[in-house]
Amino acid sequence: MASLTLRGLTKRYPGRKAAPSHPALCDLDLDVADGELLVLVGPSGCGKSTTLRLIAGLEEPTDGTVQLGDVPLRGVAPAERDVAMVFQGYALYPHLCVADNIGFSLKMRGVKQAERTRRVKEAAERLGLLPLLDRLPQELSGGERQRVAMGRAIVRSPKVFLFDEPLSNLDAKLRTKLRVELTALVRRIGTTAVYVTHDQAEAMTMADRMAVMDRGRLAQVDTPRMIYERPCNRFVAQFIGTPEINLLRVAQGKLFRAEVPLPSCVDTEQEVQLGVRPEHVLLGEAAASGIAKMTANIVASEPHGAHSVLHLDVEGTSIRARHTGFFDAGVGERIDMALDPHHLHWFDATSGQRIDDEG
Repeated sequence: MASLTLRGLTKRYPGRKAAPSHPALCDLDLDVADGELLVLVGPSGCGKSTTLRLIAGLEEPTDGTVQLGDVPLRGVAPAERDVAMVFQGYALYPHLCVADNIGFSLKMRGVKQAERTRRVKEAAERLGLLPLLDRLPQELSGGERQRVAMGRAIVRSPKVFLFDEPLSNLDAKLRTKLRVELTALVRRIGTTAVYVTHDQAEAMTMADRMAVMDRGRLAQVDTPRMIYERPCNRFVAQFIGTPEINLLRVAQGKLFRAEVPLPSCVDTEQEVQLGVRPEHVLLGEAAASGIAKMTANIVASEPHGAHSVLHLDVEGTSIRARHTGFFDAGVGERIDMALDPHHLHWFDATSGQRIDDEG
């Protein structure tokens, strides 16, 4: 095992006119602790897969450094970096059985047959693949193929695991099952791991820490709870959380026609945005304990069983609310609503940066 250190990591690709285009990755500083599972999350094109490829050595950075433990990796070939990468595609050899696919890298390194067999069986046992060692890839399900790809990485006993959206090709039920198994496996092995995904549910449930990326830059890195409860800017608040956070315009201390207590550092003449997550929109009788009380029209209701998502309209502004269980009121009805004063997020209307009370 080893820690991973990225400093000033930048990657530019040539533009159409041979001039540097906007950086795919810009001045990234990131520390991954020994044994930590760090998840890089963000929308497509934000630089998360580029970061992974630079760590693996599949591409060279334009600027900056990658260091594994105390060893700088600039100029070190991918095969010599002691990292193992699991890709979105399984990349299995179709003519080789499961055992030979898992042990292929060991064979290429000249590991003796007896040691290869032992390590392959050990990895297969961890992944529940022992009954499948003689099968070919085409005889396996999607989940089984992904387990084989993971086994091929595990068998090498690398210092760092790199996962590039390994579950995205699976159906929703299997993806949920495997992310639990994969998280438990990585933590049991204790190897440092960097996991890339665009799926916030994967990021929130798997990570020791999350690194949220936006247009090639690191927006915020922290625990899943802190990122959810204290997003550093508007982008992070919108990207993390389902349903998406409500962002409401507050001008001269008023939200619609209701007075709203502004943070002490905000001037009453300043226009700001108030963020409130759908589960913190209070409905019906619960609205009596909230602030900014108002009446809303119910535009749509989405029952999910354990909860319902209501789409509300307040003076032409759409607001989403999350209600536990099924909601009895129907579309077209009016309902009292308010905001939970203990769960408000304030953002500068221009920069999008978080605003907190002084002190």
